[in-house]
Amino acid sequence: NDDDDSSDDDDDDGSIYLSEDEVAHVAGELATRAESLPAFANVKVKAGSRSLKNQEIVQIWEFRAVFWDRYYRQWCSEVTQASNIAYKRITGECICRALNVVHSTMMQAREGMRLVNRYARGPTAHQEVVAEIAKESTGNRSKLLDFLRKWEAAHL
Repeated sequence: NDDDDSSDDDDDDGSIYLSEDEVAHVAGELATRAESLPAFANVKVKAGSRSLKNQEIVQIWEFRAVFWDRYYRQWCSEVTQASNIAYKRITGECICRALNVVHSTMMQAREGMRLVNRYARGPTAHQEVVAEIAKESTGNRSKLLDFLRKWEAAHL
């Protein structure tokens, strides 16, 4: 669908691109900010695990997605005093490096949270999705995301 928000994934907003050194600098500043957040230590420990409860997967997704939403395309001046890049934008690459994840993992977290927020929270919550997330059994991110995608496709 051409009307969705997939343009969020594209770092070309017409501004001057960050050099490799600038990306590394901004990523370092973002990493420091991420590490200062209360949820960071818990997410970092869990993120390295192969077998997680669905609720833990959602916690990891939420941390990553919220961090992305907070900093993506913001001015670099928001995180660094370096005047040479103050008026350049923070890119997805900066955020992924800061959180030590590849781009596809970040996009899965963002999609997962979109689906969780739509079908497991608030007035639009559906009991089947809430129950799946609440399961105590362990699984992996791919299984949960696959469940959410299939559930959405079957209920659109």
